[in-house]
Amino acid sequence: MYFTPRQRDLSSEQMAGLYETLSTNRVLHMYGLMAHTDHGAMPRIDPFSPHFIADAILAMNMDSTVRPIWVMISSIGGVVDDGLVLYDAIKTSRAPVYTVGRNCMSMGAIILSAGNPGHRYIYPRSRVMLHQPSSISGGDAATQTKQVAEIQRLHNLLVDLLIENGVSKPRNEILMDIDREFWMNANETINYGVADQLVTSDILFPIVHS
Repeated sequence: MYFTPRQRDLSSEQMAGLYETLSTNRVLHMYGLMAHTDHGAMPRIDPFSPHFIADAILAMNMDSTVRPIWVMISSIGGVVDDGLVLYDAIKTSRAPVYTVGRNCMSMGAIILSAGNPGHRYIYPRSRVMLHQPSSISGGDAATQTKQVAEIQRLHNLLVDLLIENGVSKPRNEILMDIDREFWMNANETINYGVADQLVTSDILFPIVHS
């Protein structure tokens, strides 16, 4: 959430202070819709948007130390292209990026899977959902045909990313799984290869003592 001076009250000031403290300790948050714009209008400039987090990861890579960066994820998904900006920032980071899933849907689940191998965490009662990308088609028949082809390309790309990140199922089985909404609890998410282990107090200790 982005707070202008006029919008701030005591509680939002406290929230801003909380997230500033966490970001100082290299903890970032992917909350809400994974999109750079709000329904195609003005760009989002809040600290929870995928582009902001991608830029923050870049800035944290300027540190001479290579301490881990933690990305906490609670997202319903959103625009694939915007999510891929964050995905690439995680994958090209010199510092290791550890992901922590709360509830991760669609592109949020892909971002969870992108964390450093062995360091993709998920809360015990979280839920994760994968599905194929969608779009609102418009225009003439030729335009719609191109839009369908692009959606299919993105569909295949997301499967490629899941395989790249450790999902060991054959491609055709993954395609069948995510043909419709494919829901998993925390343990199923780990078994599927999207996360590595459950969040425990021992895992959280480095975050609050970094």
